[in-house]
Amino acid sequence: VNPSREIAELVTLMNDHEELVFSLGGEVIGLGSWVIESLDQDIKRIDAKGNILEAVLSIKLKESVSYE
Repeated sequence: VNPSREIAELVTLMNDHEELVFSLGGEVIGLGSWVIESLDQDIKRIDAKGNILEAVLSIKLKESVSYE
């Protein structure tokens, strides 16, 4: 796992307002798609080269339900 790459992917998904499926433990949550409304990051550990080794993210999601 590369934390920097994972964080960058989440930021891109947020900036692009990408609609996502939200699942926990293999179970889909909600009736619609979800978008990342905001993302806060707290870098906990980096190595001597500046690579992120540990980070804590807080992600705010917003569900979009379409009734067709």
